[in-house]
Amino acid sequence: MNTDELLESRIRRVFNSVADIPVSTEITILPRVGPRRKYCIRPVVVAAVLFLAAAIIGTFLFASPLHGGKANTKQAAVRVPRRSVVATSLPPVSRTSVAASTPSGAAVSTVPPPPGATGRETGWSVPQSTGLPGSAQAAISCLSASFCAAGSDAGGPSGYLTTYNGTTWSDPTAVASAIQSISCVAPSFCMAMGGTDFLIYNGTAWTAPSNFGGASSVNSENSVDSVSCPSPSFCAAVGWYVTESTTTSYAGYGYADIYDGTSWSAPINLNTDSGGSSFAVGSVSCSSSSFCLATAGDYYFVYSDNNWTTYATPDDLGQVSCATESFCISVNDPGDSYTYDGSAWSAPKDIDGSDLLSSVSCPVASFCAAVDGEGYALAFNGRAWSAPSVIDGGGGGDPLSVSCPSASFCAVLDLAGRVITYRNTD
Repeated sequence: MNTDELLESRIRRVFNSVADIPVSTEITILPRVGPRRKYCIRPVVVAAVLFLAAAIIGTFLFASPLHGGKANTKQAAVRVPRRSVVATSLPPVSRTSVAASTPSGAAVSTVPPPPGATGRETGWSVPQSTGLPGSAQAAISCLSASFCAAGSDAGGPSGYLTTYNGTTWSDPTAVASAIQSISCVAPSFCMAMGGTDFLIYNGTAWTAPSNFGGASSVNSENSVDSVSCPSPSFCAAVGWYVTESTTTSYAGYGYADIYDGTSWSAPINLNTDSGGSSFAVGSVSCSSSSFCLATAGDYYFVYSDNNWTTYATPDDLGQVSCATESFCISVNDPGDSYTYDGSAWSAPKDIDGSDLLSSVSCPVASFCAAVDGEGYALAFNGRAWSAPSVIDGGGGGDPLSVSCPSASFCAVLDLAGRVITYRNTD
């Protein structure tokens, strides 16, 4: 029997007892001192007293926590800033401060603590320094929550590289190459690219920069923009070169190179369209040594059977990540996302307004993470993208690169050389 039914039952018993009282009833009251006296009390008076007692008891019961009510309590009004809500079905947790009305009118921050700070194991951490200096170019690659490698461009032909052991970042190593891309496949093998140089991490140290060739010709400028290594014996690198034919005329081309575990192949010109259009290949992702996909705006290139095939598309493809041969996602500057199913791309989907989406990482087809240039992160759960959630507000650092070795761990490197990690142990 619940509280309401119990109260009703008691009141009914009271009324029944009142109804049984005669018109005039003698009630004997024994005073402390003096002779015994008799009083005559009418039922109306008895009923009034009982009603008053019932009212007092009812007020107490209905205000009691046992009844589920809250006495003198108002729900605080919450105002959520633009783009701060994350879809409930998706893992990332927003660090956006939410202003809440309190009795005193003070603002309350709902920024969650970093993972592990108070026993909380799911969400984005606060930005933490890697030791890398701030840079306009930066890259990160993680194998797990216990190993990552990161690098940055220090301006000119110079940069820095550092590794993470799950607890701390190593002191940055200065190298004579402007680092732009990194791919790690084992704690004893990472490939870093900068300009036309490559550097290999062997588990202990980085090799000196070596020129892998790239595209070259008289009066030309070239650079590698992206590298992807599914194994220590296979990597693909893509980039661009510009040839100056006259003082005012330039022709641009995209190219690719393949690493076989020992050396790089001769550059392969990917500009095979008959119109001679100029484009730069800016991103590549290899799910295996037999499949790679590279993007260049309205072109994309598929590596299969030791050959590259060029395809034209009306889309504007940007950074790409492939979990399998039949699942890739590309994000671009206007904030659009495209999904590749092994044969064609989906229609563009606006997932981030007009913001610059700078990087995407898909360890599996059921999870991807993307970051933009305003400090926001988004997550894909295999069906839909979450709303953007701020992870890197202030501090001069906009996210540049994201790496997710699994759906339970991601790391983001920003312009200020700071890293923001995501953990999900649910």
